[in-house]
Amino acid sequence: MAADTNNAQTLSDHLAKLPHYHVVTLSDGQYLAYSDGLTEPGALGYAADLISPTSGAREQGLEEVWIVKVDPKSCRLVHGDNAEKDTEDALEFLQRLIEDEPYWSAF
Repeated sequence: MAADTNNAQTLSDHLAKLPHYHVVTLSDGQYLAYSDGLTEPGALGYAADLISPTSGAREQGLEEVWIVKVDPKSCRLVHGDNAEKDTEDALEFLQRLIEDEPYWSAF
């Protein structure tokens, strides 16, 4: 059993070091939201569900969607011990991100 625990921990440590993705959305011209760190297929699937949901009814007000790949060691959306600085870092990151070309746009 200990070997399985060690293998699981090694896999977990390895996955934590891989790049992850966030899906960021803009709705109604003012509401920004972002996903937790996802794998690339997870981010693409989540974005596809937002843009063209199987129910056929896209979220009202959805205007733009970005998919951003980040290095977990420098992810500005990760919160640490300094909530005020972390919030400022996240807002700065999101402001720069939305200046880039979106993955999808309703316009």
